[in-house]
Amino acid sequence: MILNTKKAHNKYFLVKYNPFWIVLLLLFGASCTFSKKTASVEPKQKSYQFPYDLEKPDVTFELPKILVEISGIALSPDKKEIIAIQDENGILFYIDNETGEVLRQQKFHKDGDYEDIEVVQNTIYIMKSNGSLYELNNSADTLQRTKYKVGYHKEHDMEGLCLDKKNNRLLIACKGELSKDVAYNLHKGLYAFDLDSKMLGDKPSFSISLNAIENYIKEKGSPVMKAQFEKIMQTNDGLLGFAPSAVAIHPITENIYISSSKGKALIVISQENEVVYMQKLNKKVHEQPEGMLFDSDGTLYISNEGKEGKAKIYKFRPR
Repeated sequence: MILNTKKAHNKYFLVKYNPFWIVLLLLFGASCTFSKKTASVEPKQKSYQFPYDLEKPDVTFELPKILVEISGIALSPDKKEIIAIQDENGILFYIDNETGEVLRQQKFHKDGDYEDIEVVQNTIYIMKSNGSLYELNNSADTLQRTKYKVGYHKEHDMEGLCLDKKNNRLLIACKGELSKDVAYNLHKGLYAFDLDSKMLGDKPSFSISLNAIENYIKEKGSPVMKAQFEKIMQTNDGLLGFAPSAVAIHPITENIYISSSKGKALIVISQENEVVYMQKLNKKVHEQPEGMLFDSDGTLYISNEGKEGKAKIYKFRPR
């Protein structure tokens, strides 16, 4: 068989120099290059930076003697006042957000162990340690009170309360036993109270375990942190030593801040329930941290009972 080399050469030439094939080859090469670049420059997650110096308040409000056992704080609907409660009297205290002056008081119920407060639009919610949740609505200068019973056993010891605006619910922190379910042994955490159904979830929405605390110290902590958290990691009657006393959601990052008056500590968790930050609180500053809230710009407020002196509310602006 005789090969017509001229025709073969022409076919090769057509394939080699045909514009269609050239464009196709260029596109293929570009796609390969783009894929390699995309894979090689995939951004890495930045390490979490805690935005507050909790040893140096920007503003300190010293409170009158009647608020020595301040237990919870929330912002008024117009954001100009802090509404505070204390854990003995059924009284609302309205405090000027700029001066710290107590402007007025309002009786809402009989004396009792009231632990935290939250404001949702024009409605006030108050949590009692025994699981009674009070809804207060203004009507003709009087407070209309509705009571909901939340929690499944008295060992919950409800202490913290905050609004989860995104999900239209209240998060309630348990200082005591989180659940009778053995799966939550050595856990502390939060239940959710739905504001539409007025029902409490049957399982915790967020939890912090002894294992999560130990892993954080191992991966991001230090021997000093380990020593500081020993008391919080120790268990008493089978419970985790970290005992939530206040909870608040950061308005920008949506991270959940949970403080423990026992052991003086703060733990920050993400919406994915991951511990992203832990800090021991200086007891010379935070004598007994019981209340916490955020302003819309990220300013953090922490209230402290006056264990040996005056109760205080601190403002911490983000750095």
